[in-house]
Amino acid sequence: MAPFPTTANCTDWLTMHDPLWIVAWHDPVVDKLGHAPRSLYVETYWLPVLGPSATWAMRRLTAWLDARTDGYDLSLAEFGRELGLGNGTGRNASVVRTLARLATFGMVTPLGHSLAVRTMLAPLARRHVASLPDALAAMHDAEMASAVRPLAPREPQQPTSGALCDTASLVTVAATGNEARHGDAGFGAADWSGKTTAVPPAHSPCGRDGAGR
Repeated sequence: MAPFPTTANCTDWLTMHDPLWIVAWHDPVVDKLGHAPRSLYVETYWLPVLGPSATWAMRRLTAWLDARTDGYDLSLAEFGRELGLGNGTGRNASVVRTLARLATFGMVTPLGHSLAVRTMLAPLARRHVASLPDALAAMHDAEMASAVRPLAPREPQQPTSGALCDTASLVTVAATGNEARHGDAGFGAADWSGKTTAVPPAHSPCGRDGAGR
C-alpha cells in the first residue's frame, strides 16, 4: 500500500472516491504490538497528537469494521454529520481534513479504490512523545518502562536421585505477561496493550448492497 504523497493529493483522492469503500489495514507488527483505537492508551496519549476529531474518526471507522469485517461504504457527508463536523464534502470540508490528517499520521492509506484503515495504532514514536505536555510525556515513559519487566533469576534446581539421567533442562524460566488494565468503560473493556475484550454495539454505514444502518 502506497501512502498519499501530499496532503493535496489526499484530499483530492478522498473527494473523488465519495462514498469511500472502507477496508481493514492489517499490519502484523502493529497488530501485535499496537493499541486498539478505543483503548485507554489511545485516549490518553494519541488523542493530544491526533486531535479529537481524528481520534473519534478512528474509533468510529474501526468499530464499524468490527461489525463489517468485509468492508463497508462510507458517505463523507453522513460521516461528517455523525462526528459533528458538518455535511460539507469539498476539499476543505472538516471531515475531509480529518481523514487527511489520519493519512498524514499513517492511520489510513489508499488501497486501490478503497481506503484501508488500521485496526490497531502503533505506540507513540519519540517525536510524538516529545510533543506531549511534560507531565503526560513522563507518565507515558513510566508506563512503558513498567510494561517491560526483566525475568528474575532463579536458582538451579538440584536433581533428585531419580532424575540423574534426565537430559531435560533442570531450570524452568516462566514467561511473565503484561498486567491487564481496563480500557474505556464507555466502549468496552480493553487491556493496556490495546486488545479490546468487548466490541461496542455500533451500527455500520450502508454497505454496497444499499442496506441502511
